[in-house]
Amino acid sequence: MNLDENIKKACQKYQNLCVSLSENGYILTGKIILNAEYNKIPLYDEYYLEIFIPYKFPNEMPYVKDIGGNIPKSINHFYDNGALCLGANCEIIDFITKNSSVTEFIDVFVINFLYIASYFDRYASFPYGERSHGVKGIEEAYLDRYNCQNRELLMKLLLYVSGIIQFRGHLLCPCESGKKFRACHGKKVLEDLKSDYSNCYKRDAYYILQNYFNEKKRKSR
Repeated sequence: MNLDENIKKACQKYQNLCVSLSENGYILTGKIILNAEYNKIPLYDEYYLEIFIPYKFPNEMPYVKDIGGNIPKSINHFYDNGALCLGANCEIIDFITKNSSVTEFIDVFVINFLYIASYFDRYASFPYGERSHGVKGIEEAYLDRYNCQNRELLMKLLLYVSGIIQFRGHLLCPCESGKKFRACHGKKVLEDLKSDYSNCYKRDAYYILQNYFNEKKRKSR
């Protein structure tokens, strides 16, 4: 299915969305109705969003912005550019490369985010218990991705992912296994560095590292 058909199918399901074209992709703008239930708690709300789908989707990341101002800022799930933090970029990338459907991207990530926003607005807490929210949840996703046994090892790996330290595969792996980096934890790191999505992994790495070092500063005071 080509991207035109992909967009049409999404708009058939989410009929309040209008489509326009930009230099780099499709812009879907309009009302998304949340009508979902989790753990026997149904929620209904209306949100006005801008969903950007790049022409190179799924080889480039989509993003979503709240244009209605209904998502509480206190939820702390926003990037600096105003885009919603729908989850760890690595998990979104893994999903869209296996399920290159705009509709499924909205169904899974956008609707899930809106349910969290509505739940938080009502109950001042988060509905799901599987993973932490915000930067902590993103950190946990990368702990799994890079098969890290502890947080300190992850931070060492993210220094390479972020580009702060240049990848050197012949060096010993920081996990102290005695193996070369490229034959141990560096294998997945190098895969991400060479990926079309390397900038997304880099952004997450900076985000996690910044939070980690800010935490250390606060604790040292």
